[in-house]
Amino acid sequence: MPRWVKFDFFQVELPDNAGRTFAQILERIAGGDDFRARNVDTTDGYTRLQELQRAGDIFRGTMIRGRESDLPLKTDRDGAVGPLPISPAEGLGEETSFLFSTRHPALVLQVNRDGTRAGAFATYFTRLSDIPVMLSPIVDPDVMARFNRMTLVRSLEYRIAPVGGLTAQQRQNVAVSTALDLRDRAGAAKVEVSLGLGHGRGYLNGQWVRGAVRALRHVVGGQVQSDLERLVVGGREAEGQPYEVLDLIKHRVVATANVQEAERRISRQDCWRVLQRAYDAEQPRLRAHFGPDRR
Repeated sequence: MPRWVKFDFFQVELPDNAGRTFAQILERIAGGDDFRARNVDTTDGYTRLQELQRAGDIFRGTMIRGRESDLPLKTDRDGAVGPLPISPAEGLGEETSFLFSTRHPALVLQVNRDGTRAGAFATYFTRLSDIPVMLSPIVDPDVMARFNRMTLVRSLEYRIAPVGGLTAQQRQNVAVSTALDLRDRAGAAKVEVSLGLGHGRGYLNGQWVRGAVRALRHVVGGQVQSDLERLVVGGREAEGQPYEVLDLIKHRVVATANVQEAERRISRQDCWRVLQRAYDAEQPRLRAHFGPDRR
């Protein structure tokens, strides 16, 4: 049976004083034969780099999210229900495949809500390397260029659904800390903020808006992440220029592919193949985002 698979594109960022590249972090973790040493504990099990292969400047890998508690039951259409036939030492495993390129720090990550999501991916490599790993969703370069030229900002709208909390660095940003304070006071599950000037003259503080957008977009390893569901900026490049509204969520670089299931799941090799095709197809936009390839 065919199944649609989605992939998100991220820029991998490390601190200037990291001392290692992300490629070196990948190879060091994958180089160990002790799989237990690769496990990072989570609330219901663990995350692990299960497999990593390198072909030139391309890494293809698969993460495992192991679930050891709150396991589902097996059932059928005739009404039978019972526990899964697994031993006490076993759990359920969800695979999430990825591709990383050393031409530019681009990560293509399979979207699997039951597997390893972007925040868990960043956290995993942060904990095993002791280097903060940050992921930034790649936005269409044309849209991002228009945002960067937007010196006169009239409006900013964002909606976040925090899950447990955000990083201390993100909380320092007023856009985030204010939203979290409102959520906590009201007991809300999500917060939507709209900043603007109505019919009044003038513009918002452009430097503040850029800092807020950066803080909201980044996925930082080592902390529980929020779900950024909306991020829209309105303004113009200069006085007399056309007014435009830019949706920085809608215009993220993503890809979808139709993959044939085998034995009710997508094989690792098939997922890697469509990951490579998605990466190859996005080369023009990746070059526009990162600049010339690093050979």
